[in-house]
Formats: sequence, C-alpha cells, structure tokens
Amino acid sequence: MEDNVLKKEFSERDVQRVRNLVTKKYGESTGIQTGYSKISVDHQEGEIWEENGKNWTIKEGIKQNITKLDSFKQLSFIPLLCPNCNNPLKTEYDKKMYRIHTQCLECVVKFETKLKIEGKYDEYSRKLIKSNVDFFLNDYEQFLEEMAKNTNVTDIVSEDGTVEKWIGNNQKSIEEAQQQLKDIKINIK
Repeated sequence: MEDNVLKKEFSERDVQRVRNLVTKKYGESTGIQTGYSKISVDHQEGEIWEENGKNWTIKEGIKQNITKLDSFKQLSFIPLLCPNCNNPLKTEYDKKMYRIHTQCLECVVKFETKLKIEGKYDEYSRKLIKSNVDFFLNDYEQFLEEMAKNTNVTDIVSEDGTVEKWIGNNQKSIEEAQQQLKDIKINIK
C-alpha cells in the first residue's frame, strides 16, 4: 500500500494556485515576477517625437507615424464637407473643384461671380491660366533634361520578343526643343 503514497512535495506556487481556484480567483497571480518595465511618456496632441528611429505624432488622440508621403496624402485627401460653407462634397464636380480651389463648386461659382461683378475676373483667369502654362513648361523642361542625359542606344523589345538595339542621335532635336522652350518662355512673360 505504500506505493500509492504521493512522494512529491507541492511548491508554494502550486498550493497558492489551488487556493485561488477554490476561492474562484481565477486571474490572481501565484508568484512574484521581476523583469523589464518600459518607461512610458505621455505625449500631448500635435506633439512630434522620435522613437526607434521613426517620427511620431498624436492626431485626434491616435498615435501616428510621420512619413515622407504625408504631404502627398494631404494633397489627395478630400474632406466630407466644404471648409467654407460646410456643405457635403458629394458630386464629382465638387471634388474636382476642391482639388483645384480647396472649396466646393458652389463656393467657386460664388467667388468667380463676385470677381466678375467687381471687374477682376479677367485678371484672375489670366493668372490661373499662366500658372497652368508655367507648370506645363517646367514639366516639359525637366523631360528634355532627362532626355539629354539618356544615352543614344536604346533596347527595344519587338512583338515577337526579340530585343533590338536602336541607335539614334537625338541630341540635335533635344537642343532644338530646348531652344523653342526658351523662346516660348520669353514670349509668355
């Protein structure tokens, strides 16, 4: 009969666990742990700090990572309401006008009507068109600069999958286009 005797001693932790189960304290700890505890720093709304090599901020109570593309995200973001009149931006025309003027179509129409009444609309439209032309010309100038940097040998893949090397001297045509671009910029001013 002596073989049935329990030969193992219970540790204090095991005894405490059974006591917790009997008293229905299921989540209570049975021992003391030691270890690393992280120091927490409370940050305020809008504050910017660096942590683990990344920049962070708090916006509307949510911790957010600051990336290089945040400015681009702001450009592509369209709010639900117009910032001027608080009407919903629900039509495609409203969204298109928001991207250009940061207000809804109705606000743009009211603004342009006011300019027409005051006689300032022609100047406003010229400035708007000139800014679009300047943007296009700068973009075209960058394109020509990139073309001038590229080599004259180009690999072209044909329809049947063969790779052909095309050799062309486009430096003369690029210089002509750059000269025409300079003439256009002089004439626009």
